[in-house]
Amino acid sequence: MSPRPAPSEPSRGSLDAPGIVFAAVAIVLLLVYPLGVREAMGVAGDGAAVAVLFKLPPIAVQAALAWSFLATLREGHEPAISRFARIERGTLPPDLVAYTRQLTVAWGWLFVGLALVSAIVSLPALTFAWQWWTSVGAWACVGVLFLGERLYRKRRFPHHAHASLGRQLSVVIRHWRR
Repeated sequence: MSPRPAPSEPSRGSLDAPGIVFAAVAIVLLLVYPLGVREAMGVAGDGAAVAVLFKLPPIAVQAALAWSFLATLREGHEPAISRFARIERGTLPPDLVAYTRQLTVAWGWLFVGLALVSAIVSLPALTFAWQWWTSVGAWACVGVLFLGERLYRKRRFPHHAHASLGRQLSVVIRHWRR
């Protein structure tokens, strides 16, 4: 699959109402999921098979996210972060092409790491650690990379204009695809 041509004028629209609602519902569901699992395990019993089945979705989601970033690094594909940057700004200069490819690698490996930690803390003896990790810890890691990268990028590339946080999130939400 070859990269799509850059738009002549990048879209500068903000998030539409359905996009905001979708993002808000997804975040709420992901945050309350560990609490729901704790309650469901209490009703179903704390059998290891039940606990493992309830704890699989965060591992699967993180693994799928890892795949969705890393798969875009294959020959003939546009790296995910490069795609978002191109949609936001049009043609990318060579320094941003290299940087966005490296950033795609970083996001992919972050999600591999998150999936591995989720798998480890899903052991029955680590239920509290699993609840903490899936409701706070993994989100904190994503937030640190996201916000840390924004700060780094502004210092590393002061000669380029940078999208606002709202614009950046809008591009990702509107144009996310595998």
